Amino acid sequence: MLNKEQYQGMKGLMLREWNEILKTRTLRMCLVYFPILALIFFTWFFKAQQPDNLPVAVIDTDNSSTSSKLVKMLDAVPELKLVRSYTDLKSAETGLKEGTIYGVVAIPEGFEKSVMKGQQGDVVLLYNNELLIPAGTISKAVNKVTMTMGAGISIKRNMMKGDSYETALKKAQPIVIDSQVMFNSTVNYLYFLVSGILPAILQIFVLMVGGYVLGRELRQGTGKEWLAYANNNIIKAVIGKMAPYVAIFTLVGVTYNSVLYDYLNVPMNGSRWIIEIGQILMILAYFGISFTLVAWSRNMRFSISISAIFGALAFSFSGLTFPVSGMPDLAQSLTHMFPFTHYLELFLNQAFYGASVLSGLARLAIMCGFIILPLLSIKRMKEVMSDSKFYGRL
Repeated sequence: MLNKEQYQGMKGLMLREWNEILKTRTLRMCLVYFPILALIFFTWFFKAQQPDNLPVAVIDTDNSSTSSKLVKMLDAVPELKLVRSYTDLKSAETGLKEGTIYGVVAIPEGFEKSVMKGQQGDVVLLYNNELLIPAGTISKAVNKVTMTMGAGISIKRNMMKGDSYETALKKAQPIVIDSQVMFNSTVNYLYFLVSGILPAILQIFVLMVGGYVLGRELRQGTGKEWLAYANNNIIKAVIGKMAPYVAIFTLVGVTYNSVLYDYLNVPMNGSRWIIEIGQILMILAYFGISFTLVAWSRNMRFSISISAIFGALAFSFSGLTFPVSGMPDLAQSLTHMFPFTHYLELFLNQAFYGASVLSGLARLAIMCGFIILPLLSIKRMKEVMSDSKFYGRL
C-alpha cells in the first residue's frame, strides 16, 4: 500500500490514480474490460462482412418453366434464402410483419404467357423498408435477377429474329451504365460500421471515466487533498490525474486500430500515423469536455449523465448513419461541436480516400481547439475543488 506522502508531485499523483484503478472495479471495467468486450463483440457480429441468407418468401402461382427458372435464379443469389412454406400473399404479409421473413416475391398466374408474348411480366416484391439494410439488400438482389432474366429473354427473342448476339445485346440494353465503385467496392459493412462504432464507443468511455475520476474528488471530499499533492497547482494536478487514463485509452485505441488494419484488413490508403495522432487528440478533447462539465456542474452524477448524452449525440451527428448534407442547416452546424465528427472525417479521408497528410493536419488542428477548451475552466475547477460546500454530492 502507498501512504499519502508518496502521492506528492507529478509522479505521486499518477501513482495515486494507478492505485485507484487497481482498487476500483468500475474504473477497470470502463478502462479495459468493456472496451475489449466491445472490440470482440463487434468484430464477431460483423464477421460475415455482408448480410447473407436473408429469408425471403417466394410464392409461385404460375408454376411454369419460366417462373421456375426465375425462382432458381433467385435461389442462387447468396444474399437470399428462399422460404417456400407460404402459399398466399396474406400469410406471407403476416410473416413479414412478424419478422420471420424480410421480403416476399410473388409470381402471379399468367407470368410466362405475358413474357412469351413480349409483354411485361409482373413480379410482386414486398419488403419492410423500416429495416433499411435488409430491405436495400433484398431489393437490389431481386431487381438484379429480374433484369438479368429479362435481358436474357430479350436477347434470345432478337436472335431468333436473325440478329447477332452483339446486336441483340445492344437492343436489350441500349443504355449501359459504366458503374465504378470508388471506395468500399465489396460493400463491406465491417469496414464501414465497425471502423466508426469502435471509436464512438471509445469516446463515450473517455467521457464517463473523465467525469467519474474528476467528480470523485468532490463526492469523496478530497478536492483540497488532491490539490495539495500538486502544491496547489491545478494544471499540475490535472495532468498528474489524467495521464494514466490517457495512456490506457491510447493503448486501447492503438489496439482497435491494429485489429482493424492488421487483422481485419481495413483499407489504409493514407497516413496511419495521422489517424493514431488524431485518436489521441480525440481522447484528450473528450477529457477536456469532461473537465469542463465537472467544473461547471460541480456534481459527479450530473456530469457523467451529460457526458453519456453528449457521447451518444456525437455518433448521431457524425454522418455515419445519416449523411450530414441531408441534415437541416442547424444540425449541420452542430456536427462541428463534436470531436468525434472531426476524427471520423480524418479517418475516412486517410483510410479510404487516401487524402494528403496536409489535409489531415487541418483536421488535427481543429481537434487541438477542443483541448484548449478546459483552459477556460481552470480557475473555476480550482475554486470548486477548494470549496468544501461542493463536497459529498452524488
